[in-house]
Amino acid sequence: AADLLAVIFTICASVGCLLASLFLEDVDRKKGGKEGGAALADEQQLEGDEGDENGGEGGENSQVDLKFAVRLITSPRSLLMLGVYFYNGLEQGFAWCDFTSGMVLATFGDKAMIGILMLCYAGANAITGSLSAQVSSSRRMTRGLIFYAMASQSACVLLVHLLLDKKKAPLYLVAVVLGAGDALLNTKIGLLIGTDFKGKQHVITVSIWRGVTAAGCAIPFFLSGHAGIATDIAMLVGAGAAAVVLFMGYCTRAIEQEEVESGEQYQPILDDD
Repeated sequence: AADLLAVIFTICASVGCLLASLFLEDVDRKKGGKEGGAALADEQQLEGDEGDENGGEGGENSQVDLKFAVRLITSPRSLLMLGVYFYNGLEQGFAWCDFTSGMVLATFGDKAMIGILMLCYAGANAITGSLSAQVSSSRRMTRGLIFYAMASQSACVLLVHLLLDKKKAPLYLVAVVLGAGDALLNTKIGLLIGTDFKGKQHVITVSIWRGVTAAGCAIPFFLSGHAGIATDIAMLVGAGAAAVVLFMGYCTRAIEQEEVESGEQYQPILDDD
């Protein structure tokens, strides 16, 4: 039954990602101006000369879009974000599956406590999601909160398991940290994608995010009953560590690109001509 539900979830998530890719509107291309022009320039850079070679016909345009999507998916900055996307799904699956059965039920021995602990999770998620909207939307703050969410969740779960195993009170803290971290990841990843990816890149990147997140979320359900809580926690911490390392690479590349763009922006002012 659990495997069947996991399969159904994965299928529905895949269909949802496909629909999002098909119907998500490319608003950056329509609004023009500085941001619209930057979006178009980024698209043309990824497309290369394929648009000119194909002559703009309908069937050939779809081929260009496919090649554009493949180039974007395999580009360094997209690959460096995959760790964050995957961890985002894995921490959700861990909270809903492994935390409830492997930690809460094993400690309290009462299924009713699962509902109470998940209420704490949901409350922290809702409050943090509302508060995060009031925080500065600068790129530095957004990246910092993503780092914080991944590190705090992994560290809290690991420390409670190693030092306070079978203790009831610390599980409330774990529920709160998992819920708050999930809210930060969902809001700030979406904000980061909207800031760093424009035009068709944004449409495709959102679909990648949702697809990889769904895959990560399904894994704990597939492994439910086949792996112990220690293995589940090791997988969560390992995925978090890998995501942090990859995201550091992403941030380094993004900062370097911002410095280049900033230099180009002020270059005309410094020219003697």
